[in-house]
Amino acid sequence: MEDLKVYIVIINWNGWKDTIECLESVFRNDYSNYQVVVCDNGSLDGSMEHITAWAAGGLDVYLPKNDQLRDLSFPPVSKPIRYVQYDRKEAESGGKPWADDIRLILIQTSANLGFAGGNNVGFRYALARDDFAYIWLLNNDTVIRPDALIKLVMKIKEKPKIGMCGSTLLYYHDPELIQAAGGGHYNKWLGTTRHLAAFKSSDETVDDKDILSGCPMSQGHL
Repeated sequence: MEDLKVYIVIINWNGWKDTIECLESVFRNDYSNYQVVVCDNGSLDGSMEHITAWAAGGLDVYLPKNDQLRDLSFPPVSKPIRYVQYDRKEAESGGKPWADDIRLILIQTSANLGFAGGNNVGFRYALARDDFAYIWLLNNDTVIRPDALIKLVMKIKEKPKIGMCGSTLLYYHDPELIQAAGGGHYNKWLGTTRHLAAFKSSDETVDDKDILSGCPMSQGHL
């Protein structure tokens, strides 16, 4: 399978510990053609300094040995990881033309733009560069299995007319249980949503959904 380029967009707001654990899992994934875009929404906890220290090899994730998901982000991936930093204006104009082979893109939005606003900055960066097939929107408080992105891309290729594809979410502290099987159902009369397969066993698979969870979501751009 030819690896079409994927931008992995992650929003950080005062959550650098979760973000570097997420990044440790992302940078050991099996898919080869990707760049990670971390948009910091004006954090006040020194998040960007901590994330750059992690990328340089000066900061590691701490996880207890009995953590069920420890293997997804430990031991640490090889450092340093090359990165480039942008402010919002520079990022939304496409950044540096020579940054194609840099794995980690760090964008300081300089304001708390919220989940949607922060992601939109990452989307505009990707659209300005116009060199990708898909965007994977990923929450910073998640960790991924090494084959997660490959499976998402394969699913979209199987059904090229779909515009988005969702992942199965498991509870971090109880990964035997499903939080949402890729999305859920929307009740247009009550304006409420219900996660698909919530609290069911993690070995179940469900395809019937009419909304997608924004936590890990892939969008096509072909």
